[in-house]
Amino acid sequence: MFFMKPLLLAMLLTCFIASNAQKEVRLEKLKEYIGDSVKVQGKISGMIGNSGSANQKTTLIYVGGNYPKQMLTIFISPEVRSKLHVNPLLSDVGNMVWVSGKVEKYKGKTLIVIKDPRQLDIIQDMQGEIE
Repeated sequence: MFFMKPLLLAMLLTCFIASNAQKEVRLEKLKEYIGDSVKVQGKISGMIGNSGSANQKTTLIYVGGNYPKQMLTIFISPEVRSKLHVNPLLSDVGNMVWVSGKVEKYKGKTLIVIKDPRQLDIIQDMQGEIE
């Protein structure tokens, strides 16, 4: 009986963690996950709203193709951008990005809104040709 409470607690905690885990998906399949929370990686193809007073503008990062043919748009509000541990810059075009969050549909395209700095990670020094 003594071991039942810790065992039950461990089982509940495991179920909770598993239910909140984000599924890692391929960028090409992202449209199949509208409404789901996922983690996806792709190459940064373009970016707007990041020049001048960067923290005063909304930032849009295009992944997997240039606008308007991108596979994903990452939306970052000025409030969240000021808290990011990595500041997205135009020089990041060609680098890889990991993003997690709820996949939304906006004007026929997939979108992930960054609400927490932990949702975004830009992998520096991965320069390559833009798709």
